[in-house]
Amino acid sequence: MEKVLDWDDEVVATARFKAFSGQKSDWEPRYLFWRDLILTVARQLNFLIIKPSEIKNQ
Repeated sequence: MEKVLDWDDEVVATARFKAFSGQKSDWEPRYLFWRDLILTVARQLNFLIIKPSEIKNQ
């Protein structure tokens, strides 16, 4: 697995864990970082991912 750039940088890492707030343009890059990282790790671990739209309420 590739290493995440700047993961050991305390300032950058702290910013990545900051709560989403403000306008979408302020938090969207952070959201996309986490989304892509989670999907990459899940794929490498052969983890099953189901879209919420594919689940029916019963």
